[in-house]
Amino acid sequence: MGNIFISEHDPEVVTGIIDWQNTSINPLFLQARWPVFLTPPEGYQLGQVMPQLPADYDSRDEDDKEIALYSKAKATWKKAYEVASFLNNRETWRAMQVVPELKEDFTLYEEWHQMRKFTKEMLDTDDEGWIAPERDLEETKSRNKMLLEHYVTQARRLPEEVENMWPFPLDT
Repeated sequence: MGNIFISEHDPEVVTGIIDWQNTSINPLFLQARWPVFLTPPEGYQLGQVMPQLPADYDSRDEDDKEIALYSKAKATWKKAYEVASFLNNRETWRAMQVVPELKEDFTLYEEWHQMRKFTKEMLDTDDEGWIAPERDLEETKSRNKMLLEHYVTQARRLPEEVENMWPFPLDT
């Protein structure tokens, strides 16, 4: 996000882009996504469904109520972006919709993506699996194996399928 420079005088004019080494050119349906600062929360519903407060909102303590109000506000911002995309950029909006024929493939991809995101967080690593020099590599390898075993017990897939989807190698 910080690698795109815009004009001081006109925010619609891109004046420069740096760090192209990880740039890829893909079909729009793979590129279209929520802006990083508007990533929807888990359980967000696309379409004509307005964000609501939780059913138990009235019984929550004040801190939880404040969090619920903030979560609803964030979901409402996302809904505004979704509607604006539909009204102003139909091509991108359509690209973000799942084609019925690809629902199963998309579900598999979402599952893989969530597993990868969770694993990266738990291993404190990046997309390439880089481990900081001050971290214990053997401990990280052990944690990687434990996470895989956890996923195998929790998944609705065969162990071999989970192992094939696993984002980081177990033998290095």
